Amino acid sequence: MPIYPYRCDSCQAEREVIAPVDSLPPFCCKQPMTRLITMPAIIKVPFRADRWVDKLDDFQKRQVDKGEKATVPPMEVLSKL
Repeated sequence: MPIYPYRCDSCQAEREVIAPVDSLPPFCCKQPMTRLITMPAIIKVPFRADRWVDKLDDFQKRQVDKGEKATVPPMEVLSKL
């Protein structure tokens, strides 16, 4: 379920509520709170994991081409690829 931020128009109190999309707003000061419009929360990973996978695949393909057994290289080797 999404998390929605709400603000009370009377006392300006803010709170976040985990609720279904079609739920009624919470009450504060005997009146319904106003849902705030915010940017959606997007989780961003600091590095792209698929780049590491691509590097690992390339490394293993080179090992197989040389007739060696494909292994997982140490991180120092991956960072230089």
